[in-house]
Amino acid sequence: MIKLLQHVISSDIDVIMGPAQGEDAAIIRVKDGFLVIHSNPITAGVKHIGYLAVHVAANDIAVRGVKPRWFLPVVLLPENYSFKDAEEIFRDMGRALREIEGVIVGGHTEVTPGLKRPVISMTAAGYTSSRVILTRDAKENDLVYVIGRIGGEGAGVIAWDFEQRLLEKGVEEGVIEHAKNFIYDISV
Repeated sequence: MIKLLQHVISSDIDVIMGPAQGEDAAIIRVKDGFLVIHSNPITAGVKHIGYLAVHVAANDIAVRGVKPRWFLPVVLLPENYSFKDAEEIFRDMGRALREIEGVIVGGHTEVTPGLKRPVISMTAAGYTSSRVILTRDAKENDLVYVIGRIGGEGAGVIAWDFEQRLLEKGVEEGVIEHAKNFIYDISV
């Protein structure tokens, strides 16, 4: 990926953090502070994909020490996707946005030929007038805080999207139902 980025990286005096390995969100100096922006696709989870899209993108803003506020989803739907299922995606996005007090400020939605399942690419942004946390500033013996379960949402995605396969492999239904709730256990 780094080799690909060399074709598009350019310098700008106001870009504090652009594309870099280990740094998820861009940081741009604006008049009295910093704008932190990140985009992230959700391609794995289908059930609650709208919820995941908001929280996964928000997480990469929050780890910078900045409140994620503004969101722009690009929602690509398969040709055979029902209005009811599309509505569920947007309801889930709404639920997640209310949880973190974020708002949709733009985006795009379309039906895309050739897709087998929905895809969402979510851009999130936040602003701060104070310090921004950079991964590159981490030092040996720094404390790292983990909120929630590591991999909880991944377990939830697997439980929702592969329930039948898990049952066939002998995983108990109660375990699967319990794991489904982990999809809401995103550490933002």
